Amino acid sequence: MDDFGTGQTSLSVLVQTNIDYLKIDKCFVDSVGHESVNAPIINAIINLAKELNVGLIAEGGVN
Repeated sequence: MDDFGTGQTSLSVLVQTNIDYLKIDKCFVDSVGHESVNAPIINAIINLAKELNVGLIAEGGVN
C-alpha cells in the first residue's frame, strides 16, 4: 500500500485488500531522528505492519 497514512489510504482499506507491504510516506520518514509529533505515528505504523505480518518500506532517502 503506497503512501500509507496520507491521501486516499485509510484503515478501512486494510480489511478490504490483501497487502504485502506498507510504504511509509516521505513526510513521516523525513522526521525520523528529529523531535516531532510524527514519532508516535511512525511507531504505530511499524507496530501495525508487525501485527498484520506485512513488510514495511520507508519512502525517500537520507540527505
